[in-house]
Amino acid sequence: MPISCMWVVTYLGISVENVREWYKDNYSL
Repeated sequence: MPISCMWVVTYLGISVENVREWYKDNYSL
């Protein structure tokens, strides 16, 4: 598995976590 692929997977994982946190902050009213 190339390094670039691993970087993309990591980046997507971080993005998903950020979206999840943002969603909780904005919609857990």
